[in-house]
Amino acid sequence: MRKLALFAIMAGLIFAGSFRDLYPYLVDLPGWQASKPAGSSTKVPFMGTAVVEAHREYTRGNATVKVTIGKGKGIMMAWAPFAMNMEYEDESGWRKVKTISGFPVGIQYDKEDKSGSVAVNLVVGKETVGLLILEYTNISPDEALSLAEKFDWKKIASVLKNL
Repeated sequence: MRKLALFAIMAGLIFAGSFRDLYPYLVDLPGWQASKPAGSSTKVPFMGTAVVEAHREYTRGNATVKVTIGKGKGIMMAWAPFAMNMEYEDESGWRKVKTISGFPVGIQYDKEDKSGSVAVNLVVGKETVGLLILEYTNISPDEALSLAEKFDWKKIASVLKNL
């Protein structure tokens, strides 16, 4: 049993902390109404997966924002559209990746729905430790990116590294 627990820890399947440790980093956004933070942890050792995430929703008139921070294979799938660092544009929208304050940031926008997402690849050194994902509707991509920058990416990355 000890060997199994040691293996699970070494494989990153057991997080030392809780999704509740992420709540303080889901800050209030001036001018927006915010829900209470919520989160979850999912561990499936026999499949080699584990996910910890916390999220909070914000509204301002007909505009909505949902911010999720977390780590694990399931969360990291949100980075897939940006993984090749490729820019894309067509009549319905666009996707691009840029570096901001040392963090890779993927931004996408759907013109028809006036919606999109900002995904911040949270790194410590060269190690990806998780993501901050901001999904938005009825605001501009520039405003969405500005809102994403109100979250302390360095502190969140540090907490995720130690979870």
